[in-house]
Amino acid sequence: MSEQNEDKSKGRLKIPHIYVILLTILLLAFVATFIVPSGQFDREVNENGTEVLIPGTFTEVDKTYLSFFDLMFAVPSGLIAAGEIIFGVLMIGGMFAVLERSGLVDIGVSKLGRTFHDRPVMIIAVLMFPLAF
Repeated sequence: MSEQNEDKSKGRLKIPHIYVILLTILLLAFVATFIVPSGQFDREVNENGTEVLIPGTFTEVDKTYLSFFDLMFAVPSGLIAAGEIIFGVLMIGGMFAVLERSGLVDIGVSKLGRTFHDRPVMIIAVLMFPLAF
């Protein structure tokens, strides 16, 4: 019986921990800064008013090499730069958790279901406004 369990566990693909994946991506991006040439394309504004790249105009610029400390501070700097977004997502998630625990979501959805039982498309239209707000 134990041989069957060993066979099943050997055949499964084990996904690495999320921190291993993130650290691998961070290290690959760090190494790519030494390999990929630094440069820029010339740009122009098209007829729609959008700035677009001009093909074939790539010119290399002086390479700025990242240090070990740049690598170490990349994540904290990114979190600080995205602080407003992170805070907003946490607050919205907390708001929905409070609404769900209080039962208001269930009450509201069941009330909408009874009100618009013959017009289910209206439920979507009515829910869009408070969720967007």
